[in-house]
Amino acid sequence: STLACAQPLAGLPALARWSTALACAALAASWNARAREEWLRSFLLVASVLAVAALVTGAGRGWRNAMTGLIPPYYNYTAFVLAAATAAAAAWVLHPRGARGLDRQAAAAAGALALLCVILARSRGAWLGLLAAAALWSARRWGLRALAAVVVAAALFGGALAAGLLPTPIE
Repeated sequence: STLACAQPLAGLPALARWSTALACAALAASWNARAREEWLRSFLLVASVLAVAALVTGAGRGWRNAMTGLIPPYYNYTAFVLAAATAAAAAWVLHPRGARGLDRQAAAAAGALALLCVILARSRGAWLGLLAAAALWSARRWGLRALAAVVVAAALFGGALAAGLLPTPIE
């Protein structure tokens, strides 16, 4: 999309930012379990700081448009990181060999905080990402029936949203 837009150079900062994140995640595949857990702890800590900054920047000024946190200018940058943190925390907490003890409680708290910010931001992209993560987790963990249940629930929610049956948030 950077090359196809009217100003290709304007897209390079975002491309560089997310290419770095992709490279880090790709490198994580070669790490051992301890290194992956340390990276996950660090990611959830950074996401928690970002979530608090998002709450501070969005408070009282219309969450969706003002909630940039530390990654301005758009709330979607922040929502992307927070959706990834929500999914990562949920996977780590729900996995049978996942987090234990204080790590489990901290990951659950970080995931809940990130999810709260995603809800307040009302980012369609973040919700789509969380839906994809839930579908993947459900299919891997519980099979195709669970995946079908996630897809049906998402379709019902989308239908209710499109039909105007859900309450609109107050700004």
